[in-house]
Amino acid sequence: MIRHTNSLGTMGLVALLLPGCGLFTSSSDAAGDCTPPRELLATRAWPEAFGKVCIKCHSPDGIASEQNAALKLLPASYPGFLDAKGANLSYLARLECDGRSLLLRKPLGELNHGGGKVIERDSQTFAAIEAFVARVKSSDECSSSSSSLAEGVTQLSARNTFRKAALLLAGRLPTSVEQKALEGGDKAELERRVAGLTREAGFYELLKTSFNDVLLTDRYLSYVGHAVNLLNEEDFPSVGAAYDALADDERERINTDLAREALELIAHVAREGRPFTEILTASYLMVNPDSAMLLGVSPKFTNPKGAGEFAEAPIKTAKGVAWPHSGILTSPMWLNRFPTTPTNRNRGRARAVLSTFLATDILKIADRPVDPIAASAGFANPTRDSPYRNFCHRELDPIAGAFQKYDDYDPERYVPDKEWHKDMFAPGFAGEALPTRTRSRGGSRLRRA
Repeated sequence: MIRHTNSLGTMGLVALLLPGCGLFTSSSDAAGDCTPPRELLATRAWPEAFGKVCIKCHSPDGIASEQNAALKLLPASYPGFLDAKGANLSYLARLECDGRSLLLRKPLGELNHGGGKVIERDSQTFAAIEAFVARVKSSDECSSSSSSLAEGVTQLSARNTFRKAALLLAGRLPTSVEQKALEGGDKAELERRVAGLTREAGFYELLKTSFNDVLLTDRYLSYVGHAVNLLNEEDFPSVGAAYDALADDERERINTDLAREALELIAHVAREGRPFTEILTASYLMVNPDSAMLLGVSPKFTNPKGAGEFAEAPIKTAKGVAWPHSGILTSPMWLNRFPTTPTNRNRGRARAVLSTFLATDILKIADRPVDPIAASAGFANPTRDSPYRNFCHRELDPIAGAFQKYDDYDPERYVPDKEWHKDMFAPGFAGEALPTRTRSRGGSRLRRA
């Protein structure tokens, strides 16, 4: 969700934030203060200057950001906002014109600052920026900066560390063989043993349990047939009479397999050692022999009669229409767990995407004092056109548009001919619209966003 990265690259940004690794180094001032730049930013420069004056135009929805200003400030509602803005501010503090930092000249109205003069030179606000710039530009380190954060802390032995790891990750106690192997305190052996825990069945159960706390799809285990009943018989005919004719234990097993499909995908991606982003890009569902019959697919299984083995399977509707797969986001269970309505227009789903996968609470971003009458005056469509009202919808509506091909009343039903609303922002992500030629593929384009 954070979109203000610059040419420094990921490692460059990390270097900015670590003491002794670049722009965010600690230093001493004339008074002997040894406050690190990050702390100085959080306690003084941000509340007195950047977060009070500059953010009015340099927030993600501000006029300066719309004009691609180099200074981009995130409010506290964004994940990692302090480190993100610290990196950007530190980078700009280093940039100079005629020997003076841009952060000191721009607020005074110099260098063609779009906002003109916004701070007085002799004000406390300017002094706060000046102190931050001086700290960032100093190359001297405080003597305390090299002290360990863990100073005075006694570490557990390798055996006790592994015991805690085994209980947490695998749900078991260490074996006598494992305890003996760690008696010497070998760190390499400890790392190897802990890594081994992540390949055990108990770890994948922990993974599924933990992610269900977020996705909440185990709701569909509340009664036999709850998950199955969500699927419409027109697309999946076997969910009707064929399912009802099965024995009770078979129906319960199939319902569980279908309800936990998204969780099985997460475990599968981790087990195979694939990039974890595949949970949102997978072009398949996870099925076992039971749920494969229900969904009308026939992947290869080692044991076609065994219920515990899962395999990847792209699915099609009964009419032969390919499902627009995009991992969890197009899982029938997730679509039903986060449904929409004709008036909501997938905005609830978009909010779930931002909250669950991008650590962004869109409602907090939109939480600001606005006069609703004044903000809407003169705009036929305020949520799209009013700069006072559309800061939330500019982020939310394009993601909502990626779900345009799903039915408003039957959440998982794929409707290829369904069109997006012309009075909303075009489908896309992070300011980039999906090409018109790709929108007919619906949710599968989420993988590209």
